[in-house]
This record gives sequence, structure tokens and C-alpha cells, in this order.
Amino acid sequence: MEFVLDQKDEFSAVLTCTAQENDYQTEVESTIKNYAKSVQMKGYRPGKAPLPLIKKLYGKSVLMDTVIRKLQDKLTEYLRDNKIQYVGDPIPYSETPNIDWDNQKDFVFQFKIGTYPDFEISLHNLTTPRYEITVTEENIQKSIDEIRQSRGKREPVETSEKDDSLMGKLRKITTEENNAEEKPFFMPSKDLKEEFKDRFVGLQKGSKINIDVKNIADWFAREEIKNIAHYIVGANTPEELATMEGEYEFEVETIDRFLLPELNEELYTSTFGEEVTTEEAFKEKITAQITENYERESKYFFSIQIKQELIEKTSLQLPHEFLKEWLYTINEEKVAKEDIEREYDSFARETKWSLIRRKLAEQYEIKIETANVETEARNMIFEQIQRTGQYNLLGQIDEFVQNYLYKQENTSNFQQIYSRLQETQVSDKLYESSEKPKTTITVADFETLVEKTVKEIREFEKSLIKEDNVATIEEQ
Repeated sequence: MEFVLDQKDEFSAVLTCTAQENDYQTEVESTIKNYAKSVQMKGYRPGKAPLPLIKKLYGKSVLMDTVIRKLQDKLTEYLRDNKIQYVGDPIPYSETPNIDWDNQKDFVFQFKIGTYPDFEISLHNLTTPRYEITVTEENIQKSIDEIRQSRGKREPVETSEKDDSLMGKLRKITTEENNAEEKPFFMPSKDLKEEFKDRFVGLQKGSKINIDVKNIADWFAREEIKNIAHYIVGANTPEELATMEGEYEFEVETIDRFLLPELNEELYTSTFGEEVTTEEAFKEKITAQITENYERESKYFFSIQIKQELIEKTSLQLPHEFLKEWLYTINEEKVAKEDIEREYDSFARETKWSLIRRKLAEQYEIKIETANVETEARNMIFEQIQRTGQYNLLGQIDEFVQNYLYKQENTSNFQQIYSRLQETQVSDKLYESSEKPKTTITVADFETLVEKTVKEIREFEKSLIKEDNVATIEEQ
């Protein structure tokens, strides 16, 4: 196939592609012959229908499929081999003449290309900081408490204390004998406000206490417990709770206490392995674990900030009018141009970042292979199987990977994983080559900084949308 690029200006070009008969004829004839061997037609034995008849019935569709497929392959190859700097995808040029598939031998296609001028990325004088997290005794103790909490267990006790869980029956007080309405009752004392906890201290099996069921939600401090307080007194909905008139009495049946494990060798070895037998070694392991976790968090935070800085400081001009037309075209005109305009600034910013990222990947000689993408997809699917406990599906994991990456409706998954892997490796290289010394910071200060910065970035990204409550282009 012949290609001629007409560069109209820095941001647009028209690519003319000419497919001559010798570019496609051999494949068309081969495909038709294969059809003839397998097609079943009335009046003929399988595979015995005359070739001219097969050509008449299927020749045009085979010709169109072959030419368009080869055109797409060669078009991608041309743009890649000639290192054309373009964004989006080529879109049909409106002035391309109509094609007569019945009579033409040579076919001419024209495409509009959105191009952009070359640009430089300066990695000197970047201000994005790198953080080294200081682990304090408070952080270590918090992790120890979390470990003990996760390994604690409930045990029945005779007499209740603060923060115990009590279960029993809630009975409506009535003057009629043997006609008391009963509901199951569960009281998680640890979630009560302090002024209510003493009511449930010192109780034993058979103890009775009057309950103001209508105001039960007011007993709890946490909003999420307030929202489900009706279940505690056996009501299915808040509305049902509102109908529970009169006085109720709670009779205790069982009392459970959550017991934390002791700080001893059994806890140390069960958490980190047999080589960890002392409290000192236990704390060292926890410190190393916290340090590793926050080093990962610090690098991720760096990647967020360095992205913003490079977008702001890199001078890169995009073919904005082409990109808007392309977005309208690929969405098959289902998205209004006004909606594209509203969200365009945000889209353009991400497009700019993708070009910066790709150029940095070239500079750092980062190559993401198909095998890397498939491995990442396999790990994602394996983690999902682990979360759901459907281990019987492990034998089908390769099939899941193929469907996830290559099935027609899922083709964007490959590119998404590819881009994510590339971005991670680019960010790692930027982190390693940063000229700024690391800034020491505590865990608490780092978490506050991250929260503040992420909030600012989200507010900025939200400001790029010209109107609130507009669905994203991808969602459309």
C-alpha cells in the first residue's frame, strides 16, 4: 500500500492511503477458495458449489473485509515506522471520494491525523519532594494493638464489665400473664456512650433491666451504629422501631468478653514466624513492616505530585480541535458536543500526561511486554479469586486472562494495564533520579499532608469540569 502524508500545519495532517489490486487480490482469492471448500448450498454437495457462484455471493464482502483489515494494519505500521507524532486515532477525511466496491480495482482512503510538535521535558529543578517516614513508639504500639485486636477471641463470662457484649430477650412489659411479646436483643456495650455503659455492668445470666427502646439510637456515639440501632432491639426497620410503644425489659441470657492475647512468644511466632521469639524482635519486625508500607505510600504520593508538576512545567501543544472532533466521532455522535466541551480540559490534561509519560519511558528505555501485561492481569484475577474463595476457578485462570485482555468488548483492558505498568516504572525512575534530598517526616504529619494534597488535587480536577453533574465522556 502507498501512503502520502500531507502536513497541513503543526496540528493536522491528511494521510492518503492507496490500496492497489496486488495488495489484496491473493488473500481475497485464497479466502474465497476456503469458503468454497466448506460452504453448504442447496443443490450442491458440501464444498462442491462452483467457484464463480461463491464469488458472486461472497466476493464483495470478502473484498471489503480484506482491504479494510489490511488497511488498518498497514496504517498503524506506517504511523509507527515513520514516527508520526499523533494523538487519538486517524478519522475518515470528509473529502474522501465514495468507493465503488463492485467495479474499482484500486481504492483510495484519506484520514485526518491530529499531530503535535516535538517537545522537551526538563527534569532539572523539579520541586516535588521525597519523604522518609519516621516510625515512632506510638506507631509501633498502634500496630501491636491492631495485631492483638485481630487475634483476640470472645469467651463467655459470668458477670458483665464495661465493653462486654450481652445477648438475651427483650420482652414488652404487660399486665397480662403469659402474654409478653419477646424479641432477640444484643447489646454491644463497647459502642455505647460512656454515660450509658454503667447500666450494663455487673449483670449476670437472668439479670433484668428496663430499656427505653424508642430512644435506643441516642445511646450510641458512632453514626454507623445509630443507623442500625433498630436491629439491636429486634426491629427490622426504623419504622418498626417507631411502633414499639410501652416499656420493655431486657433479660440477660449470655455475656461475651473480647479477650486480647498476651504479649508472649506464642503471639510473636504466630505473627512473624518461629525466628521471632522476643518482644524486641517483635517490635523490630513491626518497625520494618511500617517502614516498608510507608515507603511504598511515599513513592505513590511522589508519583501523584510529580505528575502534576510535569504537566504544569512541560510546554506541549495539543491539536485541540482535532481531539474534540475525534471524541465526538469515537462516541458515534452519542455524546453532545457541549458535553465534550465541558470536560475537555480534564481530558486534554490526561492526554498531555500520557505523551509526557511515553516520552519518559523512551528516555529511560522502559519496555512493557505483552507477557508483563498478561502477568499483571493474571495476578489481578488470582487476587479476585482469593477474595471470593472460588478456588475451583483457578484451573480456568488462563482462559480468564485471555477473555479479560483480548475479547472484543474488553480490548481497552490491555491498554489500561499497559499504561499503569508504564506509569509505575516511569515514576520509579523519576523517584530514583530525583535531585532533591529526602525530607524526614512523621507518620502523622505525612498522613495529614497526603490528605490535604489529594483534596487540593481533586478540587482542581473538579474545577476543570465547566459544569457540575455532567457524566464523564467514558461513562457516556
